[in-house]
Amino acid sequence: MRKRFSQDYAFQASYTFSKLIDSDSDVLRARGVDDIYTTDAMKTFLDRGLSVLDIANRFTVNEVWEIPFLKQQRGVLGKALGGWQVNTSLVLQDGRPFSP
Repeated sequence: MRKRFSQDYAFQASYTFSKLIDSDSDVLRARGVDDIYTTDAMKTFLDRGLSVLDIANRFTVNEVWEIPFLKQQRGVLGKALGGWQVNTSLVLQDGRPFSP
């Protein structure tokens, strides 16, 4: 959803559903350990599964509100306190998968 900037307000919200599957990422490799062995070097497809980077659900919201107070002032007060914005951002997402 998106509301373009009008009347001093803008808004955007989005939801993403995804699935990241690979055969190479590993919890230990993500932490910097390089001595990772495959299940079977001849059958690498056996290592296929959810990636360490998989985040299935993600919801984001962004808002911008331009504060109308003192926006039209021309003096020092308007220059110092006018034209301010309040911006918010919210991200809600699933945790990373765990496989023993």
